[in-house]
Amino acid sequence: MTKGLVNKMVKKKEPTMDLSKIADHIHEGHMKVSSKAGFMKKKTFSPSTLVFGNGHCARYWYLAFEGNEWEEKNTGINYANMNTGSSSHERIQGALEAQGILEWSEQQIVNEDPPIFGYADAMVKLEERLVLLEIKTTKNEAFEYHKAKGTASLYHIEQLLIYMKILKQQVGAIVYENKNTHEILVIPVVANEDYVKFIDYFFDWMRKVKKAFDDKELPERGYRKDSKVCKSCPIEKVCDSRDKGVIKIERRKELE
Repeated sequence: MTKGLVNKMVKKKEPTMDLSKIADHIHEGHMKVSSKAGFMKKKTFSPSTLVFGNGHCARYWYLAFEGNEWEEKNTGINYANMNTGSSSHERIQGALEAQGILEWSEQQIVNEDPPIFGYADAMVKLEERLVLLEIKTTKNEAFEYHKAKGTASLYHIEQLLIYMKILKQQVGAIVYENKNTHEILVIPVVANEDYVKFIDYFFDWMRKVKKAFDDKELPERGYRKDSKVCKSCPIEKVCDSRDKGVIKIERRKELE
């Protein structure tokens, strides 16, 4: 009897619908949940944007402060990765709290001049000293690279330095979690002379950009129109539609 039922199940016709469409629905669903397309107006600099891609461009920030239509340049997979990173942050922060060393997590960081708003991941107290943490999840290949070199990505250090300056914190660390194995790697960041010099330049650059906006002086392009940075910029079309610009502000230099 059982054998007969199994044979009937095996001989049963396969469904005619395209089940691969389920994956498409999931990706599109991520977009609907997380997409930020539409009109947006920035009031402050965002650390996570400042350190990557179009965040280096003065013209981008002018148009962002002005308020314009944003295009969606991310994919559903991009958003899924971001959300995975957020859940990893919460798990790691919870582990630090369980150990009794967490002072706070996801704290609002606000600066007036230049105007900056963001969230710092965590502050811990270790051996009676406060250490500011920036938590990042990464693929195995990148994790092993950081582990072998004993260094963090420069743009991750830049983001941490912004928070360290605002909070007047001398010691910080980039905490990497391997997405594949959940192994943890901690890279110390100490506010040495080179870092202080760089972050002072960074803040002066932001002040220059904000002043251009306040004076209504549209900056020229910081990149070629066909560059990868421009192609991935969410206000690329708005930028293309505007005048050449009346002031030249160099794109923001990176930490070396």
